Amino acid sequence: MSIIFVPMTPADTEDLIGFLTSNRFPFHVQATPQAADIRTKIEKGHFWNQDTQGYWVAKDDHRIGIVALEDLQEGDSPLFDLRLDEAQRGKGVGVEVLRALCDLVFESMPNT
Repeated sequence: MSIIFVPMTPADTEDLIGFLTSNRFPFHVQATPQAADIRTKIEKGHFWNQDTQGYWVAKDDHRIGIVALEDLQEGDSPLFDLRLDEAQRGKGVGVEVLRALCDLVFESMPNT
């Protein structure tokens, strides 16, 4: 099955907090995100606004992670924040997700 990206909305707040607090992200500034910090970021529109869009990363109809495309209005190349569920790491899924993410950006956002 292929990787799909499902846009996040404010209705995803609790699921997003649950995902981020139930996994460790050792290569991110905040390796163990706290619910209060995540909620503050969400309230400020971090995962869905004009400049950022968060997506659930799904494979075989299961959520395996999240990705947020950032700087969508600024400049010509968006940044991304990819976080895979700990159970998905070390299996080569990251390469698959990155290829699909590039396809998403170049096909649906040709001006970025």
